[in-house]
Amino acid sequence: EWGQTWRTCRPQLHTASVSTYLFMDACEDSSLRPSTVNEDTVYDSMRALGAIFQVNVNPIIQDMKKDFDNAEATISSAMHGAPLKVVWLDCVGRCCSDNTGEQAFVGGATGAPAMLMQEAGLRNVFSNKAGNWVCVNKRDIVAAAPDVIIAVDAAWDTALQKINWLYNDTAFCQMDALRGARFVSIPFSASTLSPRNGPAAHDLALAALHVRLGTLTASRQSGVSSFNPHMLQLQTKNSKCPLQMSAVVYDNDDRGNDDNADKNDNDSLALGLGLGLGIGLPVAAMIVGAGAWLWWRNRKPSSSSDKGASGVVIGQPVGGAAGDEGKA
Repeated sequence: EWGQTWRTCRPQLHTASVSTYLFMDACEDSSLRPSTVNEDTVYDSMRALGAIFQVNVNPIIQDMKKDFDNAEATISSAMHGAPLKVVWLDCVGRCCSDNTGEQAFVGGATGAPAMLMQEAGLRNVFSNKAGNWVCVNKRDIVAAAPDVIIAVDAAWDTALQKINWLYNDTAFCQMDALRGARFVSIPFSASTLSPRNGPAAHDLALAALHVRLGTLTASRQSGVSSFNPHMLQLQTKNSKCPLQMSAVVYDNDDRGNDDNADKNDNDSLALGLGLGLGIGLPVAAMIVGAGAWLWWRNRKPSSSSDKGASGVVIGQPVGGAAGDEGKA
């Protein structure tokens, strides 16, 4: 893969007089990178982007600040001050020099993943590892005992592939996060510095609480999501650590473990059927009765007064009552 001749990397683009720009945390010259990516780094990057495209980014920055504050407050309130520990699983099987498959590429202490976890009110279990991303051993992940695993979803390494990798290794079988299917997916495009960081942090907080406590979620279109545990159960049924639903506290990927949800659905169905029967049957009976009356009336000699009355007697119950009801 790396032996190919690339035409669209920065040196080739510059040679072709195509200017490029990288955010400071990704600069090839590591001396120009910030020692730690934090909230201010995001805002400075947004201002630089705004200057390039001549766009006022202050409203975006204000929205991001609100998202960060809301995310942290939501976690603190729901967890009653206790930490919600997470591991950021960025890559498996291809990103570490170790060829034994015993290591995984995770979010470290100083990069954009660390910033997103912090602003989401989550505790990064590898905040003691210097670097934007670091390689850690499987046993380190197990020992860290994260409450939730954040899996980055990229076209070349999907979140589901990472989850299957975990369930196919006996080293992870007894982890509470696997037993409870506590996974959150974040698009790779939302895991780097961008205007999406605010909504992404907010949704990370909500999705993490959803799989940890069973609370309901409300996505803000950042791309962050959880998984349907029934789908994961099907996916892992032939793996080394098949998922058992007994430890899962949420029902599906968007409603949480709310026993009232099914009840509300049933109540809505019953109400709909009741209204349908309550309104439909009388109207149907009225129409059938009116039709029978018309048939019987047309068989007998009609007087002019009868003809005058027919439009009123038949028209009002069907057209009048039902029509007014429909307008209401």
